Amino acid sequence: MGLRVDVHRQVEAVARGAWDAVPGAGQGTLALDFLAPCETALPALEWRLLTARRGDECAGVAPGYVQQTEWAAVLSGFLARRLRPLRVLEVGPPVCPGPCAAVRDGGAWAELLDRARALLEEERLDVLALRDFAGTVRTAEEEDLSARGFAVVTTRDTFVLPLPFADFGAYLAALRSDYRRRAQASLNLPLRVRVVRDFSGESGLLAQLIELTTRRSTSSRAEHLDAALLSRWARVEDTAALFIDDEGGAVQAAAVLLCDGPVVHFLRCGFDEAVGRASGAYLRLLFELVRFALEEGAEYLDLGVTSAEPKLRLGAQPVPLRVWAYPRHPLARLALRLASPALATSRAKESRHVFREPQPQVIPWWFRPLPVAAG
Repeated sequence: MGLRVDVHRQVEAVARGAWDAVPGAGQGTLALDFLAPCETALPALEWRLLTARRGDECAGVAPGYVQQTEWAAVLSGFLARRLRPLRVLEVGPPVCPGPCAAVRDGGAWAELLDRARALLEEERLDVLALRDFAGTVRTAEEEDLSARGFAVVTTRDTFVLPLPFADFGAYLAALRSDYRRRAQASLNLPLRVRVVRDFSGESGLLAQLIELTTRRSTSSRAEHLDAALLSRWARVEDTAALFIDDEGGAVQAAAVLLCDGPVVHFLRCGFDEAVGRASGAYLRLLFELVRFALEEGAEYLDLGVTSAEPKLRLGAQPVPLRVWAYPRHPLARLALRLASPALATSRAKESRHVFREPQPQVIPWWFRPLPVAAG
């Protein structure tokens, strides 16, 4: 039976059960309950949610949306001079690193790609961008993208901590002495830790703190996570918020998390820089994230793309994330392929010698569109 790809412009138009049955372990950022609130995170976001169906069965899903992304300005220099901004069809979760699609077989992957490229012509869009492909070696999906005329437009690191430890005490014991002393000094600070599963009542405060962090970030896009978005996330079963308070109960730092089977995703943090760093709350937050992920039984803690140094000192490993792009205009595709080696180059971060014994290398299978066994 052949595949049919449909394009939905509203989350409410998608068959929720069929869509949510496709993403695998660690791919909770593709769930509709997680995606639906994100429409307020970027200005003028217009959904193009793609579903590949074989009869009544959903064989592949890809959350697409049209908007102008920050890196589109990089392309505009050689795409053509124009008075209007570039319109980009971006595929992947809007607010955090995550797979651009989830499919059950290669046929569905090819059909989703073909339909996304057809949308460029139908809507006279400028660029199709696919995020995030992780790892140091190209996957079979990426080799296929290259053959179709896509090229890498940017690379950034996310930081992932493997968790082969029985508990938080075992994690601390595995650290080299200087890192263990640093951890213990942070854990001894007079700060209090709260994990809140339904944080809707504190969504306003969270939004204020996250906005402070977003404004000073240079390594992630300026998505606006407002109180309404966070309140809706708070009602998603697998989300949680972690708060670091001072002795008087004032919040010093906070994090929003997605507990995603074998992976805990650190979605966003918020703190006043002067207060959070002076009090030691941010570093304490990171250690408490490790404790939380271990108590959840996670195999990996994905710490996201900002604040490299403290995460590396935690023991996290840098995992490059590649964004692939396909401009509609043939000359622009040629120019991008010629420029891609320079655009794709990132300053490689190096893992720190944090543990007494070598730790397992991160295999970031949850970023793969095609199914890969977890672990």
